[in-house]
Amino acid sequence: MSWIRKSPFGRDEDPAKHMLALLAKEAERAGVPLSEEEQEILASRTFVPLELDSKARDIIDQMPEKERVAGPDRDPKSFGNSLEWADCDNGSNVVELTIAVASDKRAMYPPPIQWGLWFKDKIGLVGSAFAVVILLMLFAGALSFLFDHK
Repeated sequence: MSWIRKSPFGRDEDPAKHMLALLAKEAERAGVPLSEEEQEILASRTFVPLELDSKARDIIDQMPEKERVAGPDRDPKSFGNSLEWADCDNGSNVVELTIAVASDKRAMYPPPIQWGLWFKDKIGLVGSAFAVVILLMLFAGALSFLFDHK
């Protein structure tokens, strides 16, 4: 069962706190470091001031692109992987903001419709419906032939 993955985080490690540490490092690299108070707000479930919300969203928005550039052999404890293992139901503000940024991005840039696949799917659906109707007619004809109903 190779599709089951083991969490890279130990029992006493919190993926949300790891996300916050990565966010703080990225903020320092971007030249807008997070203060201790801001980090505490992002680590908790309290109200996030508008300025901090905007600042965190800007930094979070850039992080997945940098991870994508890193390639498939990226760190198992990267920001995106940490989000995967974080508790989204009872997560901290950093988890909530990351989910919000990801959903906003998806809403702004929906994947393009692949008309070829859509059309192929619809043709297959109609063809299957015709095949079922023909099979039912053959079944009814076979029963009629077996039981000699005239």
